[in-house]
Amino acid sequence: MLAAHRYIQTHDVSVSNDIIGYGSFSDVRLGEWQDSDHEEAKLAIKIFRQAKECNETTLIATFKRRLNSEISTWSRAQRHPNVLPFIGAYEHETGKLPALVSPYREAGDIHAYITTRNDYNRQPFVVGIADGLVHLHSYDIIHGDLKPKNILIHIGGDGMPTPEIADFGRSRILNVKGFTGSLHSTSRYAAPEVLNPPSREASSPLLGVPSEEDNKALTKESDVWSLGMVLLHVFSGKDPYPYLKDHQIVLAHERKEEPNEEHHPMPMSPSEIERVWPILRRCWELVKEPATRCSAKECADNLKALFNERAHN
Repeated sequence: MLAAHRYIQTHDVSVSNDIIGYGSFSDVRLGEWQDSDHEEAKLAIKIFRQAKECNETTLIATFKRRLNSEISTWSRAQRHPNVLPFIGAYEHETGKLPALVSPYREAGDIHAYITTRNDYNRQPFVVGIADGLVHLHSYDIIHGDLKPKNILIHIGGDGMPTPEIADFGRSRILNVKGFTGSLHSTSRYAAPEVLNPPSREASSPLLGVPSEEDNKALTKESDVWSLGMVLLHVFSGKDPYPYLKDHQIVLAHERKEEPNEEHHPMPMSPSEIERVWPILRRCWELVKEPATRCSAKECADNLKALFNERAHN
């Protein structure tokens, strides 16, 4: 049984058959409330795919147990302008695993948003993303896969775009034998210890899902690495290591090869660029241990100081 305060009745929501998005573990369908009493009329329904080889009874029971343990934390943590609201879980007729329900963001993710615009104000994006991660970390929630695709854009009533972090905390409920896909983070945005954890050789991931030991590599420090790479993308409009193929990223980490200004020109003044790079480098600290990276709060504070100085010049 799901937590009652976050359980959505099937007759309350209509779900389209059209898939509007997909990830490693799930398909996303568009949904709508059946009545008009809700502020967020359109919904994104994330429906998980289970593998045919799994023990269905065990999978469903384990998934629901883990989901219940996380719902109360998610419900508190999502009360922030830069965190996508979690509406609830929905037991739909097309699957036996509960789907996750959130508001539908028509503007899409931040990558799609910034790549379709020649000029955009970077300040609210980078500060908002950092603030959102600070908020999640204050509840000890590890995102585990922070990347542009997991940052959605909400267009408010004033027409202004606001970044919202989505898909946080999935590793706590998805590390279960029986899902298709892989939970491993996107290589260009993942920390070295996540892409190549010490336990990798000894572990035996099931159906591509990391073991409990692998998931120990997901920490606040690994989130901060990903934050730095996401901010680099927003500032420059380019993915980290644009000159490398995905499989070459781990080797670049082993060579202590950092992103650099040559491959990531930024449309800012030279003095601002000179201050941005140290903020980003504090997030990854490639030549040092993860513990030496800055916190999400330190990063957010440094960004705010940068833009406050700009405003007074």
